[in-house]
Amino acid sequence: MLLHHFFPPKPPPPPVLRLTHYEDYTPLTSGEISRAHSESSNISAPGPDHIPYSVWKSVHRVKTFLLPSLQDPLLAHGFHPPSLKKALGIVLNKPGKLSYNSPSSFRVMVLLRMLSKILERVGASRLSAPATICSLIHPLQCGSLLGRSTADAALVLQHNVESLHRLRDKVSTLFLDVKGGFDNVV
Repeated sequence: MLLHHFFPPKPPPPPVLRLTHYEDYTPLTSGEISRAHSESSNISAPGPDHIPYSVWKSVHRVKTFLLPSLQDPLLAHGFHPPSLKKALGIVLNKPGKLSYNSPSSFRVMVLLRMLSKILERVGASRLSAPATICSLIHPLQCGSLLGRSTADAALVLQHNVESLHRLRDKVSTLFLDVKGGFDNVV
């Protein structure tokens, strides 16, 4: 039951496509890899390859050209190979449940390959600035953006409440904790 709930059958693979090089592609730099490493923890659990961030950071310090030369062709062609998409799924008990007879009593921790995580961080970094400039990201979005955090969201809320109080307006705030939301996002 757990396997079917957390790991449904995979759809058939898409047809093999011919890769094309993006004409306006900017080559991946050693600095982008270094920034991606700086945002990662050495104690993050490694994925199916069992190679932790600390190893990739050490490799990058010694041979700064290696990771960009491995990952640049993937970005240049917009290709994420199936080998980097493999992950380990670890099913953990949710604490305090009366019964563990239902899949909702568990959560899955997914461990991706570190090379994939590095590539993901570089891609997210490259996309966040143009997405913000083109107003594809709300100006008050704080999560998952470089230089913005939960503390920034709290400060925005505090500023808005205090500004409205000065105008003698009534203020209310609604906080939602959507239970099980992450498990059900499709």
